[in-house]
Amino acid sequence: MFTAYSIEDFVGQKLKHKDFLIHRLENLDYLPPQSIKTPHKHLFYEIYLLKEGSAIHNVDFNTFHIKNNNLFIINEEQVHHLEKNVSQELKGYRILFTKDFINNSLIPSNLLFEIVYLHNIRYQPLISIAEHSELYTYAHLLLSEYNQQTLSLENIKALLFLFLNEVKRNIISDTNDDFIYTNNQIRSYKLFLDLVETNYYKDLSLEDYAKRVNISTRQLSRMIKLISNTTLNTIILNRRLLQSKRLLKHSDLSISEIAYEVGFLEPSYFCKVFKKK
Repeated sequence: MFTAYSIEDFVGQKLKHKDFLIHRLENLDYLPPQSIKTPHKHLFYEIYLLKEGSAIHNVDFNTFHIKNNNLFIINEEQVHHLEKNVSQELKGYRILFTKDFINNSLIPSNLLFEIVYLHNIRYQPLISIAEHSELYTYAHLLLSEYNQQTLSLENIKALLFLFLNEVKRNIISDTNDDFIYTNNQIRSYKLFLDLVETNYYKDLSLEDYAKRVNISTRQLSRMIKLISNTTLNTIILNRRLLQSKRLLKHSDLSISEIAYEVGFLEPSYFCKVFKKK
């Protein structure tokens, strides 16, 4: 339904490293038009660090207006489309990296999860930063290192760790969220979200998810409430409705077919729930 692009698809040529890329937003026009003009998915994470200019980013039916000194995070698998303001040149950086790149480094996987998953759930993927934020310094150093004739992955990963850690610091400052979760909670919640992503259309109960996460139903309920301030049923319903919106807009399936596809047993009930949302 949606084309899922690798990082190399965005440049149309072989990269220095298939799992990492950084470049200036001033060079965005040189990317393949199909990659930026049609809604698509990524097989990687994408971070926009905008110093000057403005743009509109549509992510899964949510519209975000990006402006000066904004940082914008796009999770892998999100359907999105960037619309540039043709009257203004974008200045800043775009950083792309895969989950494998993080896993094969000293960067704690929980750090990326806190930034990308937890922040997007509790707040929004758009962050306001200071005009002279350290993020610009780290991005500049990352670009300089990436442009070296001999690429040092160790240096890139070390700088990326500093960059992501500074992103987390900015999130805390911007939202007053202290991210006080235990490693076990973060690990369990990530596993839970992965399970929802692959099973949202199935009729699984709280007990089913708790068993797969290897915690009690009470622990799972409390963890979901603590981190996302909602319930299991709401998370599953929202995921089903998101997929139904994608199918309605980008497929030729009928309403009944979409209802069954996303896990509703009765199309009439699906229509009732969809209208309420």
